[in-house]
Amino acid sequence: WFRESAEAGDLESAQAIGFLLQQSEPPEEGARDYLARAAKGGFKFSQVVAGAQLGVGEFGGKDLELSFKYLHAAAGNGMAIAERVLGYFYLKGIGTAQDYAKAHQYFIKEAERGDIAATYFSALQMVYGEGAQQEVAKGLARLKVAAEKNDKFAQYQLGKFYHQGRLTKADPAQALAWLTRAAEQGHSDAQFLVGS
Repeated sequence: WFRESAEAGDLESAQAIGFLLQQSEPPEEGARDYLARAAKGGFKFSQVVAGAQLGVGEFGGKDLELSFKYLHAAAGNGMAIAERVLGYFYLKGIGTAQDYAKAHQYFIKEAERGDIAATYFSALQMVYGEGAQQEVAKGLARLKVAAEKNDKFAQYQLGKFYHQGRLTKADPAQALAWLTRAAEQGHSDAQFLVGS
């Protein structure tokens, strides 16, 4: 029934059948087409899924520009996860020109909503002054918030800063504490530092 409705132009059915086909192991042929149809029609969940899958190369290869386009549309439709991913795309220049300031805008917006990964990225941008005014103390405080919420990347960075005495006063006890927490969560660089 979903296929018939989708083929008749019903975008809600296209989204439903796209999700169903995508959940198969391996994903069935046609999932990308149905999701793309729904994404083009403005269905924000399809925009996020299609954007993410095109970004990582699922469904027959990467298309970073189309991935960016779908994610941008999803962000415009209020999908928070799309905004964080867009921030990362701007930060790294994936599917679009690199733009630290735009990345920071997306990260700050999502960090204020409680997104820990966005908190981490915005903190580093503040620490280094990339796309934001350099505010080392504020950036380190934000990094600590993400670390306290068990973000292993934030824990590693904070531990590394304390270990090196870089951008903050060296504190071997704090360095070991944060690096150990990151290592316990599987962060390989932290595991190396804790083990050495």
